[in-house]
Amino acid sequence: MTAKQILPEGRVPYQVAESLRAAFARGEFVPGQRLVEAELCERYGVGRATVREALRLLDGDGLVEVVPHRATRVRTLSLADAIQLAEVVTVVETLLSRHAALNATKDDITRLHELLQAMREAVKSFDPLGYSELSEELHRVVGRASRHQAGLEISKRLRLQLAWFHQRLSLQPGKPVETTAAHERLVLAIANGDADLAESIMREHNEAMVSALRSLEQAV
Repeated sequence: MTAKQILPEGRVPYQVAESLRAAFARGEFVPGQRLVEAELCERYGVGRATVREALRLLDGDGLVEVVPHRATRVRTLSLADAIQLAEVVTVVETLLSRHAALNATKDDITRLHELLQAMREAVKSFDPLGYSELSEELHRVVGRASRHQAGLEISKRLRLQLAWFHQRLSLQPGKPVETTAAHERLVLAIANGDADLAESIMREHNEAMVSALRSLEQAV
């Protein structure tokens, strides 16, 4: 558990839930980990009722398993389930990439290039977990640039459930270099407004993730 965070007065459950989602994306929690209410209260400076409601929201996201009168734990997702979710993400993010190429603003493009540079630096410094976090942010920016709210919400929810698997894949030798090349091609296509190419690159990129997950399944 990290140090206590200073949060705005009047913090409400959905805001605490959003902070926890960000912590999940950063890999601060692992599958099966017990979430202690007292520690979360201390971390966010809120009461138990607020923490319980925030955990209920995360339960709805499929991120935790809440059992009344028992411990709340980070959901453990089977590899088979992860593969199915990744297949859905492939379909949704292919759509988002097409719309991003059509709707991205100059600020969106600038942010994507900033993230690409940070990813290159993470590769050079052999920081796979930092790289994984940056990759997740790049996918979120592509989603926001699409201006396709329904698809963005689905993508965000499913990618959070897959965060632990993304981090595991980022530890494979050569994987960050490979995915950086795909992201570079994707950003260029979006910047050029080439919807067909952006769609094709994202499909290929995410299908490679599905294949990598299937390889893990075969290795078990």
